[in-house]
Amino acid sequence: MPPDLQKIVIDSAREACNQQQKEMKGYDENATEILKSKGVKVWKIDAKEMTRWIAATRKVVIEHEKKSTKEQGRTDIHADPLQVFGKGL
Repeated sequence: MPPDLQKIVIDSAREACNQQQKEMKGYDENATEILKSKGVKVWKIDAKEMTRWIAATRKVVIEHEKKSTKEQGRTDIHADPLQVFGKGL
């Protein structure tokens, strides 16, 4: 595929992924509210604790992303996947 078409496909996939993440966050928020309305206690960690969790799992997530990317024949690994994953948390 020519480079200009590759760019269009990659940009479109990224846009679709971003949209999907936004939609999933909405579904998660809705599900959380439903659970709360049924008496389930929901615990949300603060930003400091999230930072600690991200730091603790960084190596494992990056290694998984590298392996997954390689198995799929892709070369577009994120420099730091946790920066991407952490945005929705």
